[in-house]
Amino acid sequence: MRRREEVNYPKARAFAGVGLLAILWLVLLAACQTDAQTSEDSDADRSEHLEAQNDPCQGAAVNCSPGQCRVVDGKAQCDCPQGYFAERYSCRRSEDGDLDDERLDEPGADEEDRISDQEDNAPEEEETPPAVVKTFSHLVSRDDPLLQQGEVRVTAPGKVADAPPYSYDVYGDNLVYCSESGDLYICNLEKNGDEGCYFYDIARSRTDCFFPSIYKSTVSALSFIKDSANDTASLLLLNFPELRVTFPLIEKHLNYYNIDNWDNIVVWDNDALGIQIFNTITNEIYVVERSQYWFNAFPRVYKQYVIWQFHYTNPPPLLNYILLHDLTTRDTIDLTEGDEGPYCYPATTDKRAVWIKDCVAYDNPNGKGILIAQDLTSSERTVIDPNDAEKTDPDIDEDRVVWADLRNGSRKIPQMTISNADIYLYDFTKNVTIQLTIDPSNQFWPRIRGRWAIFQDDRWGNDFEVTAFDLCTLDIYKDDPMCAAEKK
Repeated sequence: MRRREEVNYPKARAFAGVGLLAILWLVLLAACQTDAQTSEDSDADRSEHLEAQNDPCQGAAVNCSPGQCRVVDGKAQCDCPQGYFAERYSCRRSEDGDLDDERLDEPGADEEDRISDQEDNAPEEEETPPAVVKTFSHLVSRDDPLLQQGEVRVTAPGKVADAPPYSYDVYGDNLVYCSESGDLYICNLEKNGDEGCYFYDIARSRTDCFFPSIYKSTVSALSFIKDSANDTASLLLLNFPELRVTFPLIEKHLNYYNIDNWDNIVVWDNDALGIQIFNTITNEIYVVERSQYWFNAFPRVYKQYVIWQFHYTNPPPLLNYILLHDLTTRDTIDLTEGDEGPYCYPATTDKRAVWIKDCVAYDNPNGKGILIAQDLTSSERTVIDPNDAEKTDPDIDEDRVVWADLRNGSRKIPQMTISNADIYLYDFTKNVTIQLTIDPSNQFWPRIRGRWAIFQDDRWGNDFEVTAFDLCTLDIYKDDPMCAAEKK
């Protein structure tokens, strides 16, 4: 029988242990080299990822082609070439440069789907102004049987101006008004057919407007957000050719009433908080005549001048003054100093100011309603058209002043209601007074800029209709420069 060979197990285990250690050392060395390479690759990838993450223009939802993306305040913004406009994080083509029917600052349906799919990868979205959509609303009418020569019916049934006075304004051929439901309309008084009045849907009809004012291409108005738990007031600025809207100021500065604008200056009243004056370029706001018992109303701005009614209500009797503020010097003067009031409804140009003296009111029911004009250089005062009938609500532009006149009507006391009020015009250079309206219903609260005088009109049974009168249809203005463009 073959003898089994004896094996020295301790020695074999020793050799096996040395071999195993060698193998483990080689494996560990290879692993370390692999980890080092992996670490280097991982650090490079992480660096690239962080660099992309810190550059919002690298976000998946950003596509500024054919423009360029740049980072502004840490957020992506598209710079688009001519013929395109920026919409969220892309450049969209405008048809023939006309954005009238485009919705700005809001993606279209296709863009919404694309961004929705990539929303998690998109950079933090910058808050943008609400969209504005311009849609045709209604015609301006020259054929209504109740109209007289030179008159244009601006509002249409169901689309009338709001109840407060001066819920409309005019500049050039453009008239703006806020409807009873708080909608904003702009009408071109020279256009016919589909070029009449347009509805401007601001923030998808979530924004009410009141007391609009227009200067060139900018409309200012008092705005409230509909369906809001709090009636948060804000200043609305609309550039209507570009369909761009901003809300530069909110509630604490805007509590009340009338707004007017000229160029980059917007003014409004705020009762005891004074007259607010806001520069839309510098965003500076400052306040004139803040007082506990003195109240400010009906501010108007024309070039460098702001004019308003300043009155004291506690204790009685009511005291009124007309104040004028110079925006260049920031000096304020009392235009009615040394004269007996009460005074109301001021307006101004850079040459002369107008207002009503001895205003008819609940606390002055027997007032005469006298129209006064004062030269701002010489301080000379003039009574305009010294007819005994009550005059109210004047407005002035260049050398023409318009007002509501009761010489053909009357006012009921104590109800303070009026009947058969008409619009009259006085031309300082021609020294002539003209009756503009002859309808037996009420026409009142006139405004004038250039060739157009506009006013509230109840000849259709609604106090809130707006009518415009074309001064170029009057013989005295047939050769006036303001009517020259019509003849070309």
